[in-house]
Amino acid sequence: FLYHANNAKTLTKTKLDGTVVWQHKGNFGQDPTLPFKPTWFAVPPASRYIYLCDGYGSNNIYVFDRYDGSYMNVTYGGKGGRDQHGRFSTNHGCLYDERSGKIAVSDRANSRIEYFDFEAGSPHGLRYSHTSDMVQAMGPGTLPCNLRTYPEHGGHGVMPDLSGPVAVVDEENNV
Repeated sequence: FLYHANNAKTLTKTKLDGTVVWQHKGNFGQDPTLPFKPTWFAVPPASRYIYLCDGYGSNNIYVFDRYDGSYMNVTYGGKGGRDQHGRFSTNHGCLYDERSGKIAVSDRANSRIEYFDFEAGSPHGLRYSHTSDMVQAMGPGTLPCNLRTYPEHGGHGVMPDLSGPVAVVDEENNV
């Protein structure tokens, strides 16, 4: 399956042939007073739940049932600075990182990747684990867009940066 999120406020799960399994357009039950421009889904393979980053909107992470697309009425995150773990400033990309078994969130304007433990059987189990501070390796002004990991290639990952470079990182996110 493919999970799509776009700035037109549409969330979609499709089969590989493009057949739509479920779709939400606009408000799906979240707080309608908050801005909403979703950017990415994290899809842990052994979990019933998937996590949506609202990177150009509220900076929240919303939890959905992967099978029927229902919103679990569970929200994490929100707007925050570098000193606030679990809060974001453009949580643009998120993924299930096979290398660590955690959810990784690219917190672009805070120049970091935040990692979260989760409970596969509960939408209520997302908890902050640790941070990879990208300023140390990439310098001030680094803006990590998303992280894509390749465990089958020595645990390396690729992380494009909005300011220009693309970082190749090891299992510890060292450039």
